[in-house]
Amino acid sequence: MKPSHAAVLAVLVVLAATVAAQGFFLRRQDQRLRDLESAQARLATPEGVEETLRRAGIDPARVAGASAPAAVAAEA
Repeated sequence: MKPSHAAVLAVLVVLAATVAAQGFFLRRQDQRLRDLESAQARLATPEGVEETLRRAGIDPARVAGASAPAAVAAEA
C-alpha cells in the first residue's frame, strides 16, 4: 500500500470514529431532553407534584397545609 493510500485510510478511520462519537453524544442529549420534558410535564399536574414530593421524602399534606395559611393571608 502506498503511503498516500495509508494516509487517506487513516483520515477515513478518524472521520468514522468522529461521526460515531457525535452520534453517541447526540443520542445522550436527546435522552436528556426527553427526560427533562417528562419531568416538566409531570410537574405540571398536582398529582405529579405530589409524587415528586413523596420521592423527595416530603409529606405533600404538610406542604399543602403550610401553603394554605399563606394563601389565606394573601387574600386578606
